[in-house]
Amino acid sequence: MSQIHSDYRERREIYQLYHVLNHALLFGGSYVQQADSLIAHL
Repeated sequence: MSQIHSDYRERREIYQLYHVLNHALLFGGSYVQQADSLIAHL
């Protein structure tokens, strides 16, 4: 696997975190808890 693709899973989680943080800012609720969980995982 090339270097570009070898860290895809890690980058994907960071990209997901960006969107979850945005939703947490806009909507609050369970998105805040989901963001906390992703941050702890990373």
